[in-house]
Amino acid sequence: MQNEPNVLEIDPLLAASGSVEAPWIEVLKAADVVRMATENAVGDVPGQQQRLPWRAPVPTSLLVISQLCDSDTTATVGQWLARYYPSDHMVYLIPTSTSTNSSVQPIPISKLCQSEVVDEDASLLVPGLAETDNVRTFAGLMQLTRTLRAPGGCPWDREQTHATLKPYLLEETYEVLDALDSGEPAQLAEEMGDLLYQIAIHSQVAAEAGTFTIEDVIENVVRKLIGRHPHVFGDMELASSQDVRHAWESFKQKQKPKRTSVLEEIPKGLPALPQSNLMQKRAASVGFEWPAVSDVLDKVGEELRELRAEIESGARDRQREELGDIFFALVSVARYLKIDPEEALRLANRKFAGRFGQVEAATTERGQALRDLSPAELDALWNQAKSAENHEP
Repeated sequence: MQNEPNVLEIDPLLAASGSVEAPWIEVLKAADVVRMATENAVGDVPGQQQRLPWRAPVPTSLLVISQLCDSDTTATVGQWLARYYPSDHMVYLIPTSTSTNSSVQPIPISKLCQSEVVDEDASLLVPGLAETDNVRTFAGLMQLTRTLRAPGGCPWDREQTHATLKPYLLEETYEVLDALDSGEPAQLAEEMGDLLYQIAIHSQVAAEAGTFTIEDVIENVVRKLIGRHPHVFGDMELASSQDVRHAWESFKQKQKPKRTSVLEEIPKGLPALPQSNLMQKRAASVGFEWPAVSDVLDKVGEELRELRAEIESGARDRQREELGDIFFALVSVARYLKIDPEEALRLANRKFAGRFGQVEAATTERGQALRDLSPAELDALWNQAKSAENHEP
């Protein structure tokens, strides 16, 4: 039987590697690490029926991986470690029977795939990282946030409050949306990191005030999602995503029985377009819905006629009201067509910016200014831009 390091056998490993202090030690079997290294994004492992739970090491603590039985196993362990540690981080291959450091192999993680393990009982000792090197775990982010907010940290971070951070939260949210539109995974990962830091620092501000912690944030969302997915975590059967959406509001109402209206919890700070979309979705979830999209389009036509009448009357307040009604009706059209109105308008803005840029470039080439062109000339340039856009590969 292979020997796995236990509490009594850790000291020789530490001595063999030259390590002195290890206040926290994590011990894993190499076979378990291999399973974690080969799992896919949802935890499935080839050839195994049981899905693995999500887990990660604590890179700032000492890690011992036992039973490295062959070079393939060692290489796979190295790949797993590379997810969380710098590639040049030095680790130690130690035969379990070693009592001196004569057979210890110090090796960077990047070279583990090239090692040859002869002793089937070999262990791998992974020293803990410095806090500033723990850059690939959630714990590393929270520790960084604490350091920035602590005495001796960053003056800007230390003076922030929930109120002063609000504009940054909104800014980072929109930058994530821009990154989604760009289709660039690296940009999206960067912007999502910036947004995640906003969650981290808000949680740290609250922890310092004694109101809540990041653990409370996580518990709230996890319990909420479990409670609202009884078709996953319970016995309820919901066959389609539409069934799930219809049941969602019912779950929320049960979890928050004091709510008297489905519109109560719509954030007042939402921009008007997504607020209108969410409001109409909530109303439709309880049956307040147009019979068909043709009825909504008729409503748009009705609101346009009313706006024309108010423009002719010169009543400014009524013009604003009727224009708002048109926007509201158009949001209903988008919802019926399962189109995000914010996304549709954002795409239209981007299309306009591209065409307008071509018009500006064409005008500059002629040595003219836009304001000097006639409506007919501007229209011709605009149509040229549209034509060029339609012929792009």
